[in-house]
Amino acid sequence: NFSLQDTNYFDITSDLGFKYSNDLTEDISINAEVAYSNYYRNYSFHQSATDGLNIPGFYNLDNNSGSTLFGENIVEKETIHSFYGFVDVEFYNAFYLTFTGRNDKVSTLPENNNSFFYPSISGSVVLSSLFDLPTWTSFAKLRGSWSRVSEGKIDENNPYSHIQAYEKGTSWNGTPSTYFGSSLLDQNLKPETSDAWEIGTYLRFFNNRIGFDFAYYQSRDYNNLIYSPISETSGYNSLLLNGDVYKRKGVEFTLDFAPVRNDNFKWDTQINLSQYRRYQEEIYGGKEQTENFINVGDRTDEIYASVYQTNENGEVIFENGYPVADPYNRYIGYDEPDWTYGISNNLRYKNFNLSFLFDGRIGGLMYSTTNQKMWWGGTSPGTVNQFRDAANNGESTYIGTGVKVVSGEATYDVNGNIINDTRTYAPNDVPVNYINFMQTTSNGQNKNYHYYAR
Repeated sequence: NFSLQDTNYFDITSDLGFKYSNDLTEDISINAEVAYSNYYRNYSFHQSATDGLNIPGFYNLDNNSGSTLFGENIVEKETIHSFYGFVDVEFYNAFYLTFTGRNDKVSTLPENNNSFFYPSISGSVVLSSLFDLPTWTSFAKLRGSWSRVSEGKIDENNPYSHIQAYEKGTSWNGTPSTYFGSSLLDQNLKPETSDAWEIGTYLRFFNNRIGFDFAYYQSRDYNNLIYSPISETSGYNSLLLNGDVYKRKGVEFTLDFAPVRNDNFKWDTQINLSQYRRYQEEIYGGKEQTENFINVGDRTDEIYASVYQTNENGEVIFENGYPVADPYNRYIGYDEPDWTYGISNNLRYKNFNLSFLFDGRIGGLMYSTTNQKMWWGGTSPGTVNQFRDAANNGESTYIGTGVKVVSGEATYDVNGNIINDTRTYAPNDVPVNYINFMQTTSNGQNKNYHYYAR
């Protein structure tokens, strides 16, 4: 085959702004700016290709052996018109205030919601400029901020994803086709938005030898784009709309100090410790839980896995010598770590520098396919035992630890909660082939289903 491609990409950003700066008094100064910005992007792609060649080695579109040429072309245009500005005010070399605002009008959202404004305000107070602090306190500052941020795109890779239109389908014998897709678009889509606030402090001690920074933040993410399932009798599977609401919060501590500092040698160390959480604050349509089994108020990093049934004492329930699968996925832990840390060091001797860093995560779970496959395939050291030797001889000698149901049954509600349980149990006493057992279970019931702590 032979093909020709032509790709053109052009973007330009134009800015026009005015700045103002003035010391209003000896103790008050102001800096301000207002500006207009225009962003324009144009991308085009064209391709023509043969459907085989009549003469091998002769690469020309006229040498096409098929009935028609294959062609494809793409044209994308995107614009953002923005007005923005800020005002910085300083009082008495101790109070600092900053106001910002920006309004974007984008081509990537429906016209009735394609213009949106997002402001911010931040402030700080330098306590060490206002008060006579102890001599061992070199610097002290309190800070706080609030901001709003909005996203003006539905799909980062498609500037026309806000338009309900036909998509290109497969061509058959030179006849093109189109399809309308499986999702409807809400005609009132709004930009995804986050409102966030933060408070913190920054302190330095002992002639700046030790520094400490603390920050706590929260954000509310709303107008999130979700695909909500709808009846397939409508001709579609889902509706794209603004739905769920999330809350994020976190805390961060940073400590830096210089254990050694003299004319020839300096050692600087910084320790960082942070924690992050994300919660489901609202679910679209008033639903009790999401498709990932998350309820309102729950952390969104909860892990639900396919597990085996257990009784009220946590003992695994067996049937015919094998664990019985639970009809519902169950919570087994969190994905995000309890803490994330980092320790950096910089050593300087005269004109030589050496830097090194340690970082890691404490807590949270991760799935190990390696361990699962080792138990399944018999390469884990834990599979070397007399039961495997017997299984290789065709004998069934392994009895899993747990119970079997003697009588009764359990019924569940739609969320998997047991609403009636009349089961009675006896210890599992049914021997099975050890190799078959491991290839069926991978010993998941004894290894937290191969989710391991980080």
